[in-house]
Amino acid sequence: MEVDHLYLKNNLNIEEFSKCIGLSYREVSSIINKHFQTNFYEFVNLYRVNKAKELLLHPDYADRTILDIFLESGFNSKSAFNRFFKRYVGVTATEFRKNPPLQQKRED
Repeated sequence: MEVDHLYLKNNLNIEEFSKCIGLSYREVSSIINKHFQTNFYEFVNLYRVNKAKELLLHPDYADRTILDIFLESGFNSKSAFNRFFKRYVGVTATEFRKNPPLQQKRED
């Protein structure tokens, strides 16, 4: 996920992901459930939300819309993006962009 950025493929499913890493989908599902205590879609969407956060804070993306950001982060649905972003971050993407966490500001 981190090396090949497979989460950026907006139509990624567990079968395709499994083929890319050379395991059966059942093995992948079991590993994700056991080691990350979540399901495949939650696992992938966490990577996507983290990418969106990165883009929202990056100066080169300051003029990009939230739509641009969620599409570039691998989401293909605005409602899914909004739901997962709020769930994982605690605020909307717009709120996050306006008032990023202090630790994020210091990292840039």
